[in-house]
Amino acid sequence: MPTKRELFIHFAFWFSFFVFVTLFKNYFIFDYWPFWIGGILGIFLPYLDRFLKTEELIFHTIFFQIIFLVLTFWILTSSGSLFGKGLVLSFALHLSVDQLAGLQEEKNLGNLNINQSKTYWMVTTIIVLVFGFLL
Repeated sequence: MPTKRELFIHFAFWFSFFVFVTLFKNYFIFDYWPFWIGGILGIFLPYLDRFLKTEELIFHTIFFQIIFLVLTFWILTSSGSLFGKGLVLSFALHLSVDQLAGLQEEKNLGNLNINQSKTYWMVTTIIVLVFGFLL
């Protein structure tokens, strides 16, 4: 179960990022509400693997994240659904924030050493930020 601090951190990153995307893309009219609703749902979806009670958090593995970034790019570039775009963008942002939290605790990501883990986090975070501009 996520702590209040963890929920606050994820929500703060999500809100800041979505406000930035809204300002950059000029999404100020009411027609863009599905983007925000998808984003709210997407920020909570990565918690599903904690509720499944598996031994490993499936959504938090490097293999899943690489596949998910490819699918995120596909949805952002080929889907007209603002809900879907908000959902996958905030899901990817959540995973990036989790990686940052793990790195602050000096945890390696998967089989990577700490330097490889930091590089992987920087690359995935840059990809998520670029994806925010592709909408």
